Parts: sequence; C-alpha cells; structure tokens
Amino acid sequence: MIYAIDRRPTLRFPAIARPAIRPFRLLAAFLLLVIAAMLYGISVTPTYEEERMEAEARYIAARSENIRLKSELRAASLRETQMNSAHDDYGYVYPGEIIYSPVFTEPAP
Repeated sequence: MIYAIDRRPTLRFPAIARPAIRPFRLLAAFLLLVIAAMLYGISVTPTYEEERMEAEARYIAARSENIRLKSELRAASLRETQMNSAHDDYGYVYPGEIIYSPVFTEPAP
C-alpha cells in the first residue's frame, strides 16, 4: 500500500502575518535619509564666496581701525598734545601761569 505524503506545513499556532523587511526598501529609506541630511547641510553651511566676503570685510575693518589708531598715536606723541593733556587732565601748569581757587561766598539775599 502506498501512502501519499502531505507536504503542507502544519501550523501549531494561529498564523500571524508579519510584514517582511525587504532589503530594497531598507536601502531606499537609508539613501533618502542620507540625501536629506546632505541637502540640509549644504543649505545651512555658508559658501566659499560668502566666507571670503566676510573675511574681506573683517580685514578692511581691522585695517581702518589700525590706521585710526596709528594717527591717534602720532597725535598723542606730539609735544603740544602731551602738554595740553597734562594741563587739562592732571592740573599741570605752564611756566609763569598762576593758579587760583575761587572762594565762594553766600549769595546776597
């Protein structure tokens, strides 16, 4: 007697439909995330031209500040400027100058 062999899988538990993770979908999602990150990074970072213009503006500002400070230093090193500063700021007197302090009295009623 010949018996037929049943090749169908036997289920011991109720069938649970689990979605299969397909490698193509996983790769597509990863590539999409990489492209989004690259686009975001490119749009946020300044370009070479913007950085160059900003550096040039800082250079021009520093150079003008340097020129202003050099002219101020030249003016401060003059004898006349030093004498005026000593007289006005520190109370030094010129030769032959008389200093007096006014005496304040009560005003008349």
